[in-house]
Amino acid sequence: MKARIFLVLTILLFLKSGNVLSQAFELTDTKDVYEYYTSGGYDEEINGIIWQAKEYFSLLEVKEMSTVVFDIDETALSNFEFDTIHIPYSSERWNEWVKSGKAVALKPVKDLYDYFVSRNFHIIFITGRTSDYFDVTKANLVNVGYNVFDTLICRDPKEIKLTAAEYKTRRRQELVDNGYTIVGNVGDQWSDMSGGNSGYFVRITNYIYYVE
Repeated sequence: MKARIFLVLTILLFLKSGNVLSQAFELTDTKDVYEYYTSGGYDEEINGIIWQAKEYFSLLEVKEMSTVVFDIDETALSNFEFDTIHIPYSSERWNEWVKSGKAVALKPVKDLYDYFVSRNFHIIFITGRTSDYFDVTKANLVNVGYNVFDTLICRDPKEIKLTAAEYKTRRRQELVDNGYTIVGNVGDQWSDMSGGNSGYFVRITNYIYYVE
């Protein structure tokens, strides 16, 4: 379930631990979050995370089935336009937004994606969006430049009751069972990487919402 956080009481970026880069400071309310995203501060932070990821992957040998998994919302695609207009969050409005295909590429993440493509990594997208939105999601990705990838995985109706972590863990295991070697995982939620078969986790910090 997606829980939107617009009145952020205290949000701390996690200090570097393992392979997660960030710095510690507080965003105390909605205005702080908005200003951080629009002032260039957020982009600067994400650029730092992407730089660190490239440093790591530059030392990694790319093998035949080396694969990087990408989340979509607030990772490959930014829904900031939606998030700043639709307060409080409404699932009906969210579904209409997804159908519109107006989400834009998160530029630093697109840069990392281009780097992976240039080095011939396999790219897989795994999203919490349901299969009803497969076509519009794929079109949105392609329209903003994500046009090289092996597949896009959406939630099947039978997976709706699974948590994000359970669903994504299951799908990554299926990829491994089919011969993929997951060496990296790019996402904005800890649930994107929990459960194994994640490789190096590139955490794209998200101050708008969390996913349980």
